[in-house]
Amino acid sequence: MSAAHSEIVVDNTVVDNIVVDKIVVDNIIVDSDGDGLIDITTLEQLDWMRNNVFGTALVDFSGNRYEEGCPGTGCFGYELMADLSFDTNDDGVISPEDEYYDYDGDGSNSGWLPIGTLENGFQAHFEGNGHRISGLYIHRQNDDVETQGKNIGLFGVVTTKANSDSGLPGASINRFVRNLSVSTAKKGVSGVSNVGVLIGKVNFEGSDDSTTALVDLENINIIGFVNGEVDVGGIIGEVLIEPWYVANNFLFITESQISIALNSTIGNAAGMIGLLRNDHRLTALIKNNDIEAEVAALGNGSAGGVIGYFDDYQSAGGKIEIIDNTLYGHLDSKRIAGGVIGEGVGFAANLELGRNIVMGSVTALSSAGGLIGWSYLLEGRFDAYQNRVFSDIYAQLGCSGGIVGDHIALGADVHTHWKENISYGTVSGGSSTGGLVGCYKAYHTEPVASSIMERNIVVGNVRGEHRVGGFMGSFLEGDYSEEGSYEDTFLRVRIHNNMVAGRVFEKKVIHDFIIGKQAVGGFVGSFVIRESSIKDVFVNNLSLMAVRIKASERAGGFFGLLQWRDDVSTPEVFLSGNYHFNQRGFLPSVGELNAPGLGTVTEAITEQSVFGARYVDLKYPEGPNAWCDAGVLYESWDEKVWSFGRSDQFPGLIIDGVVYRYNKKIKTLEEEMM
Repeated sequence: MSAAHSEIVVDNTVVDNIVVDKIVVDNIIVDSDGDGLIDITTLEQLDWMRNNVFGTALVDFSGNRYEEGCPGTGCFGYELMADLSFDTNDDGVISPEDEYYDYDGDGSNSGWLPIGTLENGFQAHFEGNGHRISGLYIHRQNDDVETQGKNIGLFGVVTTKANSDSGLPGASINRFVRNLSVSTAKKGVSGVSNVGVLIGKVNFEGSDDSTTALVDLENINIIGFVNGEVDVGGIIGEVLIEPWYVANNFLFITESQISIALNSTIGNAAGMIGLLRNDHRLTALIKNNDIEAEVAALGNGSAGGVIGYFDDYQSAGGKIEIIDNTLYGHLDSKRIAGGVIGEGVGFAANLELGRNIVMGSVTALSSAGGLIGWSYLLEGRFDAYQNRVFSDIYAQLGCSGGIVGDHIALGADVHTHWKENISYGTVSGGSSTGGLVGCYKAYHTEPVASSIMERNIVVGNVRGEHRVGGFMGSFLEGDYSEEGSYEDTFLRVRIHNNMVAGRVFEKKVIHDFIIGKQAVGGFVGSFVIRESSIKDVFVNNLSLMAVRIKASERAGGFFGLLQWRDDVSTPEVFLSGNYHFNQRGFLPSVGELNAPGLGTVTEAITEQSVFGARYVDLKYPEGPNAWCDAGVLYESWDEKVWSFGRSDQFPGLIIDGVVYRYNKKIKTLEEEMM
């Protein structure tokens, strides 16, 4: 765009339309407070930032450099000193009559040209000072000469590439954008790939092993509409850490508010980041953000409330923390969707999801989960703790779970720890459906690998066609087939002190191409493990789920199917102290028990391992080891974990000083302070 020259002041004299060829003009104060950040007061000056992506001077389109007022060490960024609006004619509409609507001046009406390219990425700080940039409009597609529709946003590319002030080994390379509000026009921001309102692409590159590189986004407020084909996000389209750039990389997104409607027609879409590809040592912290998002991944991509697709294969030593966020949204994908992350692959780093509140709905064709739709863990850890999910989850064909839709642990050293999460709502699906997790599969793991699920709560209805459980739809350890073949796998599983309440429904089978017979259980639909001699897998769990079946041959109050490979062990060391609702003895505790040494003899399950009783009996005890008409209940249960209350109350699970107790009459979870 050929922008008009601004008036400038030289020695107190206004000089209009000055043209100076690439010289420094003195006496024009561009950093009025001397903080190293150049003042931006107009859209024209905002546009000039692309002429100096380092923020060391304000450079106009004639090459004039303005740097008076910068400290002795020089300027290093920009700061917004006033609200700016792309509605330049003040008629309330962003249209061709506005100055930046046809930025290129060729009649294409492509809107704003993003600041920063792959070759010349933005490498400065930007302080918003609480000001707003409103009416942002961008429409740049494949035929756009300037961008080809790639890296679209207010900033096109933000990079950590070393520059003159940070090129030495051991240097700290920092980029921050903070205290800024950006709202789009009704036509929004649209492009092809890497599309976000604030930044199209964050590119960590160009540094050595001793360098620290940080991109810090703090107190960002985004309101608007975003559309693209591949990797679309409310704040950032794509975050990329190139594998051959081996800095210690940090990405922080904190204290921000997002209200966004977005869709991708081919790839990934999310309320914050469309794609995060971590190929070397990234520590990401996404904390204390409020996100309201309508997200649709209409093609073969994944939809997420925070991240659409998380790809992490080579980031040993890294960590992704998504904690203390509140998300409300409706997420829809033709493939995979998750309330926080749509799809996560690799996890060489540690993934931590903690204390997030997720509300709304999550819908997908393949897999859907309240926190993550599909996770594929090769090494490292996956911790989820104290999350609260108030969402309806639906996966038409694949796995659906209130917390995790489909989880695969593949490798010798993998660890999952899901603790003190609570899921409210309806979970429904096709293949495997569970109140907490739909599918859990473990392959080629070794004894050092572990999976711990403890003190989690599920309240609501769970509906599925094939493998359905109030807590877990299906668990498979080893490469098992109906013919009975296995691969060597050993996973230390601990499922302790969990509570589920509501109803489990067996739906009519529509998708009959799904392999395997139906298995429906109040706690677990299908559990297939290498050997039952692994001690203390299921301990002190309570299922208050009422099981409703249509035609399943494998239905139980606790397990639909329980199967293991070992031909000598009995279940006593495998199960202990589990209780479930069983109205009038209608269902056995285990629908089908299948082991080489036991056949299908369900009598091998003793009262000390899994025990069914009526609701009135399950309420009666006011402490552990209590006698009632049904027998001994809650044997050896820990009163530091469970609160037994009155004789007309179910036991309540204690989490962080609060007793969570199910009230069947009003079908809700009540909270009592200790």
